[in-house]
Amino acid sequence: VRADVERTFLRREPTAARAEAAWRSSDEASRIAALEAWAAIDPVRARDEAFGLLVAPPSRTMRAAAALVLGRTKDLPGERRALEALLVAAREPTVRVRLAAVRALGEYGSAEARSLLEALLDHPLEELATA
Repeated sequence: VRADVERTFLRREPTAARAEAAWRSSDEASRIAALEAWAAIDPVRARDEAFGLLVAPPSRTMRAAAALVLGRTKDLPGERRALEALLVAAREPTVRVRLAAVRALGEYGSAEARSLLEALLDHPLEELATA
């Protein structure tokens, strides 16, 4: 119950201290809440943590959350790191992560992300893992 209350406060009133405490938790839902809070209050931190989750993923749920955060926080000017990570995630074998990556590409909002999504229309999600 305590973790649920802490996540509620983090979502309603995100602060760096609350996000840091949730991130140190072993509770996956708390870690995801921290990532989402950082997306709102510290996008650079959120993006960095999301990249780490995609490289050394603890679970499908965390990888999916990381992809969604990358779609929200996008790349820094002149970078393509988030976009490239989302392209890789869109071809991962786990459907949950692929769907999150497709949603994130839609939220990313660039012309390049749009053209990549249009290209994905020609490939059912089941085929993307082997494409």
